[in-house]
Amino acid sequence: MLSANRNIPWKKNERDAKIQRISAFFPIFVMGILGGSLSSGCSDDSSRSVVNIQDTTATPETDAELTIDFSNFGDIATSEANDATHDSDPSCTPDTPDCTTLFFCKEDLDCASVLGELPTCTEARCDLDTNTCFAATIPAEECDDLVVTPPPNAICKYTGSANSTFECDVEVVRESDAVPGPVSLTFEIYYLSPTVRFVGLRTYPCGDKSCPTEVPPAALVSGHHTTLTPDSTDDWEGIGNVAMVPPDGSPETYLTQAYLETNGNVVGSAVIVTAVFELTAVVSDPVWIEVNKPIASGLQGVTLPSTVTDARIVVGMPTTLPEEICNDEIDNDGDSDVDCADSDCDETPECSQESCGNGTCDELESCESCSNDCGICPETCGNGQCAETETCITCPGDCGECPEVCGNAQCGGDETCTSCAIDCGPCPEICGNSQCAGDETCSTCPSDCGQCPPICGDGNCHASETCTTCAQDCGTCPCDTGPGPVPPLPDGGICQITGCIGDVVDCPLRIAKASAGVDPATGLQFKLTYPGNMLTLENLFTTKCFGPGNCMEAPVAGPLAQPLDTGHVFSVSPTNPQNWAGTLGVVIVNFTSTSVPLTTAYLDVNGALVGDAQFAWARFKLKLNATKLQPALVSIPNDTKNQLVAVSQKQLELLADILNGLIVTFGTL
Repeated sequence: MLSANRNIPWKKNERDAKIQRISAFFPIFVMGILGGSLSSGCSDDSSRSVVNIQDTTATPETDAELTIDFSNFGDIATSEANDATHDSDPSCTPDTPDCTTLFFCKEDLDCASVLGELPTCTEARCDLDTNTCFAATIPAEECDDLVVTPPPNAICKYTGSANSTFECDVEVVRESDAVPGPVSLTFEIYYLSPTVRFVGLRTYPCGDKSCPTEVPPAALVSGHHTTLTPDSTDDWEGIGNVAMVPPDGSPETYLTQAYLETNGNVVGSAVIVTAVFELTAVVSDPVWIEVNKPIASGLQGVTLPSTVTDARIVVGMPTTLPEEICNDEIDNDGDSDVDCADSDCDETPECSQESCGNGTCDELESCESCSNDCGICPETCGNGQCAETETCITCPGDCGECPEVCGNAQCGGDETCTSCAIDCGPCPEICGNSQCAGDETCSTCPSDCGQCPPICGDGNCHASETCTTCAQDCGTCPCDTGPGPVPPLPDGGICQITGCIGDVVDCPLRIAKASAGVDPATGLQFKLTYPGNMLTLENLFTTKCFGPGNCMEAPVAGPLAQPLDTGHVFSVSPTNPQNWAGTLGVVIVNFTSTSVPLTTAYLDVNGALVGDAQFAWARFKLKLNATKLQPALVSIPNDTKNQLVAVSQKQLELLADILNGLIVTFGTL
């Protein structure tokens, strides 16, 4: 079951979280499990050591006791420390010269370097009966409740199955009601890739989950516009940036006015957007979604210090606030008081008349704000009176329009290009005067400039156009792939494509063992090449079956990629199909099991193929005609620069090559 839990710090009754915390101290142990079996010397069942952690808060739905096996860990630590192995031998003791390794101990101090850093409430001990190290619990009151501390910037945790999705709300609050509201915000989203894929952002403008809306292109509920970097979610690989800016024409719009009370309760709506993720593999141990580098800005671009606290972005008080402008009807300093309602404006001329009338024109007074002290303002243009210093030229609003005079550099009144060319300029050319001049063209005046030449795309196939020079008007030329067979596949070729423009052709991807006794390939890496000027790679596909007779094709790359029925998943480069142009890097792995082969097909002693070797196919669309004499070659090169790599069930590299369009694997290198 998928979970996206926001309870910080994720304390009791969470067995998976405990496992994650403890396994984090033993990366070598975990790698040993994932990478295959490891061997060590001088060990038997009597050397097993375990940690038993009692959960005093267990419920019937959770396990009451967590047991962690450190037996292999001790072996791995010994192998790493001594780079040596020994045959299993009951006579191998701490006193045997060839067997004296860190695996044996004589006191507790000997075990510190073997077990390394241990979980909270455990310590390294030496079993003097077997001379082996083990991790023992520490009985203490403070150890009754194991606490799993998330990363400081975590906002969600998750577990779940492959192809499941979960949502993670991004909350923004002010540190208190006195903090100015943010009008813009940027932050980074960090997650575990490729196990987790970022799907995108969404809002619910209806107030419930009935109307999910993708952001971008849609705006937030507040009207803010959102920008993602990279702009395509397919290019997010564990980290990306989100920027939110106010709507056009409303720079003073707040992103949120939610704030924290002194008791930590949130007042107002704190959720500004919801991030959506998809798991590409099974996630049993909880991992985290983190928000890093939050930067918020208030009115007039004032920076608001921001942190991630208790799984939400908290906006604090700026070190300096902008000054309130007392006559612009805007809350400039963000304290919710506007103009004269703000106490900062009490002593300004706009909001106080206490100083006006004292007979002195003070520094903050003017003829507009206090004519009693500063006198009447001089005449200005636009007051309806034509003063001595004003004229019809300098102030026509007060003195009236000046009479039109040809030569005054103003084309007005009854003046035209004919009556006053010096003011109005020369008259434009007239179509039909047999002179192609001025702005006239073959389109605007064919009588003067002549008929325009044929243009490809005007819908008419003119005499000078053909299906070759203008297929848009004259149609596509007939396709003839030519006589004769297609030439044999060259080295590295997997198929040769012939056909006409627009044809869609599938090229199979197949793999088989060189013989029945060879280890099968469980992982594969190769580079697919094709002529980009002739072919468009639409996608890689496989057949997905959901019971007998219920099968369908499904893409294995791109945003809608599905795993093979074997559990293998494809990773391609470039990731965006729009950037596929002749070369595609492909890596095929199975995160669930490294022992499942891609196919079980093999070549018998006569070279005949036994079993189904096809695991996928590449679909191409022809951009040019491809003849039998010059087909479009699709290949998988295998050289020092572009190496074909196959991996066995034991995670060993297999010798591989391309034979007659088939990937063939041989023994290990």
